[in-house]
Amino acid sequence: MEQGKFVMDFLRPEVQQEYQDCIYLLMGKIRRFAEQQQTLLHREIISQIVWRLKSEQSILAKLRRKKREKTNANIYRYINDLAGIRIVCLYLDDIDRVRAFLEMLPDIRILKVKDFIKKPKNSGYQSLHMQVQFPNERKVEIQIRTMGMDYWSVMEHELQYKKKSKIGRSLRRELLACANDMHRMDERMQAMRCLLDKQNKDTIE
Repeated sequence: MEQGKFVMDFLRPEVQQEYQDCIYLLMGKIRRFAEQQQTLLHREIISQIVWRLKSEQSILAKLRRKKREKTNANIYRYINDLAGIRIVCLYLDDIDRVRAFLEMLPDIRILKVKDFIKKPKNSGYQSLHMQVQFPNERKVEIQIRTMGMDYWSVMEHELQYKKKSKIGRSLRRELLACANDMHRMDERMQAMRCLLDKQNKDTIE
């Protein structure tokens, strides 16, 4: 091996497997909870669950943005989303249901919660982020959002490279406006569902 060459510990197969085991364990619990909620509420609460492990290129880029030296200690200390799970819900209150479920799990520890739904980023980005730790000390970031929030995030990422163009400022304004429209749509969809739920309940009674 070339002397002085940096070897990223996170990329070792056994380390990657540890993170994947944590992800699969948690995703299994979330899916079972979603099935229970479907039986209880007579509807789905989760549209999609996806996961990923951060790539070497993405890790190094994040270290540069944080102005941190390229060391394994800094990777584990300053990068909290080496492993991630994204949960896409149907309605705003389903996000609260999933969050409450995760907070009750005895085998994970909630390290940090960032609510970008109550307080969106300046860009308009909305999502609930939860950083959790497993008994083996591996950390996983969980992002919980609605389908509308997820669509906005995908499109914002797709248009990211155009923000530095001549239309960059107007593009950022338009993206922010779209994020606000998306949130209002989420609120209206939930209001319609609540109205239908009430009508169904009144019919049964």
